[in-house]
Amino acid sequence: MPPVSSLSELLPLDPLRDQAEIKRKQAELQDECERAQDAIKEMNSNERQNFNALVEKRLDRLTNELEAVLPPIPASREKAIKKSVDKGMKAVEEKEQDKVYHQTNTMDAFCDV
Repeated sequence: MPPVSSLSELLPLDPLRDQAEIKRKQAELQDECERAQDAIKEMNSNERQNFNALVEKRLDRLTNELEAVLPPIPASREKAIKKSVDKGMKAVEEKEQDKVYHQTNTMDAFCDV
């Protein structure tokens, strides 16, 4: 963690005499923090996309295999199932968005120097 290890360089500096150096190091830390945050968000996004693609692929395979051996579902029943699934997915997405928002705010608070 280079940004954290660079904090030891700030300890011997005098707050009055070395104010310019302290501000410069703060700006460097802030910049490194923001770049790290962006990289984490990008990795998270890529992992989420890969996971979703794998889940969709598996669901398609399972659906095809089940459709081959099961009788067709009545249209009214299929509509009710889809409505229920959509409602559940919306709730999960809202919960995930709240989690990402909380994590982002936590990282923002940590990175504010």
